[in-house]
Amino acid sequence: QFIQTLEKNSVTRLVLVPSLLENLLLIPKIKNVQKLKSFTVSGEALSSQLSQRFKQTTPKDTILLNLYG
Repeated sequence: QFIQTLEKNSVTRLVLVPSLLENLLLIPKIKNVQKLKSFTVSGEALSSQLSQRFKQTTPKDTILLNLYG
């Protein structure tokens, strides 16, 4: 339902903690949210493994901004 809400409201940017990003990347439909082009993570350390998975899972023009630390 969260993915549907993102699509319905044409969300372009999400701000979240890395642990939530990790769970979102497990949902195959996250790739279908066409307007979502920017993810900002903070509040927890972003692992290099999660950063790599983000790059492999999302379209090439999607931005990941790490504001932790």
